[in-house]
Amino acid sequence: GHQLAQEAVRAMHNEGNFDFEDISVVTRQKGGEKFLRELNNIISNAIECWKGTAQQDEDSGDKFEAKYNLARMHYYGLGGPQDIKYAHELFEEAAKNGNGPASAEIYMHFFVPNLAKGGSIRAQVELGKMYYFGNGVPQDFVLAFEYFSKAAEKCKWITQGTPLGNAIPLYYLGKMYLNGEGTEKNIEQAIKWLTLASINGYSDAQCDLGHLYLNGQDGVEKDYQEAHKWLTKAAEQEDPDAACTLADNYFMGVNDEQDFVKAYELYSIAADGNNKHAQEMLVMMHKIGKAAPVVMSNAIESWKKVAEQEESSKGKYEAQFNLARMFFYGLGVEKDLAEASRLLQEAFKKGRHKEAREFFNNNFNK
Repeated sequence: GHQLAQEAVRAMHNEGNFDFEDISVVTRQKGGEKFLRELNNIISNAIECWKGTAQQDEDSGDKFEAKYNLARMHYYGLGGPQDIKYAHELFEEAAKNGNGPASAEIYMHFFVPNLAKGGSIRAQVELGKMYYFGNGVPQDFVLAFEYFSKAAEKCKWITQGTPLGNAIPLYYLGKMYLNGEGTEKNIEQAIKWLTLASINGYSDAQCDLGHLYLNGQDGVEKDYQEAHKWLTKAAEQEDPDAACTLADNYFMGVNDEQDFVKAYELYSIAADGNNKHAQEMLVMMHKIGKAAPVVMSNAIESWKKVAEQEESSKGKYEAQFNLARMFFYGLGVEKDLAEASRLLQEAFKKGRHKEAREFFNNNFNK
């Protein structure tokens, strides 16, 4: 059959995205009406094939895989009328006979929604995240907003010290108001919900709120004190973006608060969270001599310990990359190009560290 159509069916099956109206807009540009006809033929043939396998007398993995696939077709109304009840029966039969994906579908489409309807905050949050990110269901910001709103209304009384998980719907509701996702953009509502989540210690909300006040975006009046407060709280929880922003402020002396030691410490936190800008700033601070010697010495010792670990890990190869640059520039250690080269090769050959490979190619492989 048409390769593009087959790929579309596989993608639709994997992602649960069966909206023919959306598909037709894209596919007319690629394969035209012929593509859509072939797509329908492939789906019809697949359904007939699954029906035959599902009706076999002998139980087998293929039989219950076919029932699972048919359940998906009935659930989404693909290749025929939607039949939620029959889909549920097929999912249950497949799940009872060891089909893991069928169990997951029951959980996502029946168990969690029933709990959510019954008022479970946890279920409402889970459904909100599923629709927000498109995990196992078609992405739908409107539904995500609906579920987050229901959960958030029950959590808006939240006070510091209550379970951190209760701040999740508050944060996502604020984020969706901020970005206009699933609802009209509303900065006042965004600040309200982000503040409630921040009060309860949710670092993502603290980081977003801090940046709002720092940049004064979307009509929000700049407030450095509020920005600094929330960014600091987020950085204390090792949020890399908040730590990097604070480090930039200390490095550049925003609000007359220049402090290279604090900048270095915060860049280190952000760099550990894979913030590329922070990693670059650390290297630059070493090169221009703005890193505090004691801090640098402690960092080098820490990197050595991690780099010498026997077990492979992302942190190990990141430490080797950092150490290699110290030996290359002679920062905090005696300059040793051979050792720098060895560490870089160890990082990119065994750890597949892309930046280590780039650094090696730029400085040794000329």
